[in-house]
Amino acid sequence: MLLPLLVLVPQARGLSLPQIGVLMAVHGVVATVLEVPSGAVADAVGRRRTLLVGAALLTLSLTAFAFARDLAAFCAAEALLAAGRAAISGSLEAWFVDGTRTLDPEAPLRRPLSRASAASALGLAAGALIGGAVPQIDLGLPATGDDPLLLYSPAILLGAGLAVVYLMSVAALVRGPGSGAAGGSTERGLLAMRAVAVAAAGSVRASIPVRLLLLAGLGLGVALTTVETLWQPRLSDLLGGAAGNTTLFGVLVAASMLCVALGASLAPRLSMRLGGEARTLYIVAALTGTAALAGLALAAGAPAFAVAFVAFYGVLGVIEPLHLELLHEEVPSGARATMLSVESLAEQLGGVTSSLTLTRLAAGAGIPAAFWVASGVMGAVALVARALPRTR
Repeated sequence: MLLPLLVLVPQARGLSLPQIGVLMAVHGVVATVLEVPSGAVADAVGRRRTLLVGAALLTLSLTAFAFARDLAAFCAAEALLAAGRAAISGSLEAWFVDGTRTLDPEAPLRRPLSRASAASALGLAAGALIGGAVPQIDLGLPATGDDPLLLYSPAILLGAGLAVVYLMSVAALVRGPGSGAAGGSTERGLLAMRAVAVAAAGSVRASIPVRLLLLAGLGLGVALTTVETLWQPRLSDLLGGAAGNTTLFGVLVAASMLCVALGASLAPRLSMRLGGEARTLYIVAALTGTAALAGLALAAGAPAFAVAFVAFYGVLGVIEPLHLELLHEEVPSGARATMLSVESLAEQLGGVTSSLTLTRLAAGAGIPAAFWVASGVMGAVALVARALPRTR
């Protein structure tokens, strides 16, 4: 719902493209610092408790974002948002996988992870449509300026309300195996954090596939952050300055999320057509993503740009369940949320790198130049995927 608005709002308040890059970097740095500790806390103290804290932080951050007026306030809101996302990152999925493996220790993960990715993408698509439509309601709010509320603010406050709904849903539904601390009490759980960290570090040291997947995650973070930061300014240029058309942007984001859902849903079937192993489809999808990013760089009109944009997200939908399946198969249950946080950390580092470098490249050499660099990085991800061992 908020993917377009979290860039449009700072622009409407007068922030420049490099300053927006700073915001993205703040988000990435805070997430980088907190990702692994939050995962260790989730594994040791309880995934349910960590999710509740994360949901509360998301509510606070979105409320702050709606009222922010300058770079410092936006940085604070981004830091809170990153802290909330770090707390949530991996915890829900670790609970889900542990619950599945409790019922059936040999249960395959590709199909349920694909369904979970598709459901998440469908929610994002619905939210994008809402986030694009709400600012078009005539509430008498200005589009730009230093007023307490802008026309985008009600949609962000609605997002804060949905974060409260998420918090209540976690409190009601996240129970059973994998939801609480392995050690029972909070104190014993905190003492278990060191053992969790040691187990996660052991997985990184002992498993070549884990190290390769972390490297691939780094590249995916660069590519994704480049697109998320620069697609709106580029499309606005192609449309002749239509940056305030939140309905159009919302529809395009919704279409991209539907492509994520479609890609995630098709991943199990496509992998079977290519022999059943995740590695082969991963390579093909990464190469397709390379072509899609090149399409964003080459697009001379809005229709071609839109096609390349949604194709890129469709590729991400295919890659995500494959990437997660390969990671889960290499990770012990007790360190699952921690390793998911480590993987998310790799993506955040890629995002920080993109935010600090490619936004400046875009400001100096043009946005297509940044898309070309991201395309090269995606090609490198395909090479990393090729180095993964063959598994069915």
